[in-house]
Amino acid sequence: MPPDPGTVTKELTRIERVANMMTTMHAAMRDLYGTQALILDIVIIAGSLAVCVLSLASSDVLSLLHLSGATGTTTLGAISAVVFFVALVSNRVDWKGRAAAHARALEVYNDFKHRCRRELSTAASDDLTQSLATIAEWPDLLSGCIPIPDARFNPLKSRHLRKVALSKALSAHPHASIWLMATKMRWCDTLAALKGSSPVSDQDTLGGG
Repeated sequence: MPPDPGTVTKELTRIERVANMMTTMHAAMRDLYGTQALILDIVIIAGSLAVCVLSLASSDVLSLLHLSGATGTTTLGAISAVVFFVALVSNRVDWKGRAAAHARALEVYNDFKHRCRRELSTAASDDLTQSLATIAEWPDLLSGCIPIPDARFNPLKSRHLRKVALSKALSAHPHASIWLMATKMRWCDTLAALKGSSPVSDQDTLGGG
C-alpha cells in the first residue's frame, strides 16, 4: 500500500519542528561552553602573564608593589598554582571540545531542518521517495549528534518556544516593546498553566483570549 501523502507531510512537519528546536538548543549550548572556555583561557593567559612580569620585574618595582622578599615569592607561587589548577580544569572539562561538538550538531540540524522544508513543498506530489528517505534518516541523525544534557533540556525547550511565540507576537505587533511583550507572555502563560487554561503563546495575538 502506497504511503499516504498526508501522513508523510505530518511527519515531516513534526521532524522540521523538532529540528528547529534542536538548532536553538545546540546554539545555546555552543555559546555557553564557548564562553566558559574563553573565561578559563583568559584566566590562564592573565595569570601566566602576571607570573612572567613579576619574575622579570626589578626589586624596586616589586618593592613598590609590596611584593619583595618572601611576599613576592609566595605571590608568584600562588599565581602559578592557580594557573596550573585552571589549566587542569580546562583540560578536564574540555569546554572547547563540547562547544565544537554542539556547533557541529547545530549545522547538522539546521541543514536537516531546511531539507525538511524543501521536502514539505513537494510532499503532496506522487513521488514520495525523497521524503520517505528524509524521514528514515531522522533517527540516525538524532543518535549521531551530541545530546543535550537532561538538566538543560526543558529550560532550553522553554527558551525556544518563547522565542517562537515572541517572534509570532512581534509579527502582529512590530512596534511593541520586546521586553514588555515577553514579560506579559511569561506572566500570562504562568497564570494559564496554574488555571489549566490555554496559554497566551497559543493565541494568535497578545490581545486574544
